[in-house]
Amino acid sequence: DAEQAARMSGQLKGVQEFVQQAIAGANSQAKSVLQEAKQAIDEHDYPVAKHLLERLHKQLWDELSSAERFQLLTRLGAVKLAESAVEDAAELFLRAKSLQPDDEKALTNEAFAYFLRGESARAHQLSGELRVRFPHSAQIVAIWVNSSAAEENSDELLSGMDAHLIADAEVAVALAGRFAQKGDTERAESLLRGAKRGNTEWSALPLMMGRAIVASEIKEAAKPGDRGQSNRKARLEEAEGFFSRAVELAKNERQIRS
Repeated sequence: DAEQAARMSGQLKGVQEFVQQAIAGANSQAKSVLQEAKQAIDEHDYPVAKHLLERLHKQLWDELSSAERFQLLTRLGAVKLAESAVEDAAELFLRAKSLQPDDEKALTNEAFAYFLRGESARAHQLSGELRVRFPHSAQIVAIWVNSSAAEENSDELLSGMDAHLIADAEVAVALAGRFAQKGDTERAESLLRGAKRGNTEWSALPLMMGRAIVASEIKEAAKPGDRGQSNRKARLEEAEGFFSRAVELAKNERQIRS
């Protein structure tokens, strides 16, 4: 009996070691796939990221930690957003938030999800609260600006905002959009010119810049005794250059997504 018990104990230990090795292997594989998917998203190669993430979800979801599930859903949400599947992206961001309820990215994406759903008041409330907790987050500020009520005073949105946030491309585009809506194309152009491009160019920035220049020139041309004609050609040529760059970037983005 003692010999049989020893054999069973040895077999059980072997099974435990096998299970532990399998789990360790799965965890290692999951980390690798999640990192590959992140790199693909950073490079705007969304089809590759989608394939990696959906396969991981199908094969190893039950073995993933809460943090890994959060990463998977968040990155899949980014892919869905790139595919213009806005509702799907919002749903994934909200599911991910429940897995890491105190994480800055999870909370930011929750506010963004409500904005994507058209629930601007809820998004504005959440992002306003997050600005207090995470005052240096440009993404939170951009959500806060974009979700503000149409009648909100643009100068009040800008008031008290740190310079490094105003210079962020995402924030600058959001603020410029609000000033442009109010007819203040000069302020819109100034904000966009002060934006830092960062490592990755974004088609929205040159597009907004071109629009701001054209709108400013139309506004100037409508004034009595227009004196800006000598400079107008150069300004409109500059706007054309921005539009061309925006088209080029947008084409690249679409080609990568297809």
